[in-house]
Amino acid sequence: MTPPSPPPSSAGRLGKLVLAYATESGVADGRVRKWISFMVIGGALERAGKGDNHPFTIKGGVALELRLRTKARATKDLDLIVNHPEADLLRELDGAL
Repeated sequence: MTPPSPPPSSAGRLGKLVLAYATESGVADGRVRKWISFMVIGGALERAGKGDNHPFTIKGGVALELRLRTKARATKDLDLIVNHPEADLLRELDGAL
C-alpha cells in the first residue's frame, strides 16, 4: 500500500495536481475543482458531528456526483439537510464552519 502524499504546498501546486488529474481522467478541470470544494465543505460539516451524530446530510446532485463522478450530471449547488427538526440551518452552518 502506498503511503498518502503530503498536501500540496501552495495553491499553484494544487492547481497543477488538479490539471494532471483532470487530463488523466478526461474530466474538465473546473469540474474537478468543484469536486474538491464540495469535499472540503463536506469534511468541515462532518467534523461538526460528534460520534454517531451527523448534523448535516449532503443530498441531490452533489451527493450523486461525488459517488458516480462523470456518470452523474454536473451540478453547481450544494443541497443540505440539517438533521434535527428544530435546528436553524444558518445557525448550525455558522457553528460548523
